[in-house]
Amino acid sequence: MDDSLKSRIVVAFHGLRQDWRYPLSSERDLAKFESEFGLIPREYRWFLSACGGGLVGGGCVFGVAQLVARHGRWKFDEEDRWPGVFVVGTDGAGGSIGITTSTGEVVVNHGDHGIHSLAASFGEFLERNLLYYAPSCAAELVISYMRDHNDSWPPDWNSLQPYFATSRFRGWPYGRFQSAVFIDFNADAKALMRLSLESDFLLFNVIRSQSTWGNFDDYSNSMLYRYFRGGHGRDPIQRSRSFT
Repeated sequence: MDDSLKSRIVVAFHGLRQDWRYPLSSERDLAKFESEFGLIPREYRWFLSACGGGLVGGGCVFGVAQLVARHGRWKFDEEDRWPGVFVVGTDGAGGSIGITTSTGEVVVNHGDHGIHSLAASFGEFLERNLLYYAPSCAAELVISYMRDHNDSWPPDWNSLQPYFATSRFRGWPYGRFQSAVFIDFNADAKALMRLSLESDFLLFNVIRSQSTWGNFDDYSNSMLYRYFRGGHGRDPIQRSRSFT
């Protein structure tokens, strides 16, 4: 994993909600784990110290505390072990995610449904899955643009580029970010509404984010609010409360 990719991962990951992230792992914590359970794969070890672990894509990458609990249990439960693979998390659908110790490939074990490759390396896995949050970031960019332009819908992707330059995905190629979002700016505000209905992360990251909205008075004047109040979907404020 080169320094450029590491930088992109750190910025994007730390842009997530704090309660979606585990605390950073200290060198002492990592050394203590390794003295008892063996070496941690190099790229994952870096991630633990730089990002700590937490939600990645639709699943979860363990922090050091979760790692200790998982690997500690295996010391007493031989049947749960996965030979040749260092388990680092779960995929959100009951599967265990691990790094193949011989090649660095990231794989997921779905039990009777088999073992499947997710990425050639842990760095590639992180980069690909962090783009899972691109839609919610795009929504934030659209909302920022609308605030600065009297609630006008952005005409195209180019109009969002100044906002993208300071976003948590700023290290990513702009074209790759766009391809992960699928917003058609030739439509209308309904494009963002479809996005919100398809992505709970928009609700978490945007609608309930005090750092983004400041307060709900700003929100109540937005196109999002008018659209939902117009009967096209449930009020996102009420919907977001159902997640608390």
